[in-house]
Amino acid sequence: MDKMLKVLKHLLELKCKEINTNLSGIKHLENYYIGLLGWSKEKAINYILELFDNGTIDSIKVLESNGKEL
Repeated sequence: MDKMLKVLKHLLELKCKEINTNLSGIKHLENYYIGLLGWSKEKAINYILELFDNGTIDSIKVLESNGKEL
């Protein structure tokens, strides 16, 4: 894994902790961008970081069937 990707992954983890967002839910979003849209891992993570910064992630948090956030 290249250095930039490591930094991006670390930033993503920090953002998740910062606004109390479950990393597994973010991984689902990342996999969607990579698997279905064909984006690179770096592009997907950068976009997700933008979604954190503009408040979108906070607005679209999804709940699991047990009521916990994904």
